[in-house]
Amino acid sequence: MKTSIIIPILNESKSICKLVEMLKELKGDKEVIFVDGGSKDGTQELIPSNYIAISSDIGRGIQMNKGAEHATGDVLLFLHCDSILERNALKSVQEAIASGFAAGCFTMKFDKKQWLLSIIAYLSNLRVKLFGIIFGDQGMFVRKDIFHSTGGFLYIPIMEDMEFSNRLRKAVKIKLLKNTIVTSARRFEKKGILRTILFMHRMKILYWLGKSPEELYQIYKDVR
Repeated sequence: MKTSIIIPILNESKSICKLVEMLKELKGDKEVIFVDGGSKDGTQELIPSNYIAISSDIGRGIQMNKGAEHATGDVLLFLHCDSILERNALKSVQEAIASGFAAGCFTMKFDKKQWLLSIIAYLSNLRVKLFGIIFGDQGMFVRKDIFHSTGGFLYIPIMEDMEFSNRLRKAVKIKLLKNTIVTSARRFEKKGILRTILFMHRMKILYWLGKSPEELYQIYKDVR
């Protein structure tokens, strides 16, 4: 069983080298697909020649769908450029698929020790256990046939992971793996942890209340 690791990128020259080193150590049958949304900082030049590198229009949903189109693996694993997996992560994915799960993610923790970040990680993992909702920084994996039959990611400017995950959980069983995925805390550090938490919850609430992704993206842009 081969896993296609799909990584959307945009100006990631500062983080991609660490990711590449992790990918080299990752055990299992895999292919790696980087989908670049128009980097201007030399990111593409840092991708090893044995990995697939394709260009795409900007937009995480657009980029991940394009990566899925090129994938030859049985399972798709969507990974953020600033996330790090354990060496045996793919084995755990394959075991979950073989046991009847069609999708899932990893147990998230941050790369910085801070009590607020620990709470965020705990609640994120709890959300998957209770509701089957996966966010992109948790390393979403899904059988390729299920990905295509459920329609893939929508071409929306924000919340593409939540929207797809909400459809996915209604169709298949979701598995939260014990293996950890270490996610960068940089987005929380940039604007402040508490401020970022409150903003993210505001966006989620507005989404569930019916705000369109386009309206949410405008709010997101204004805050950035």
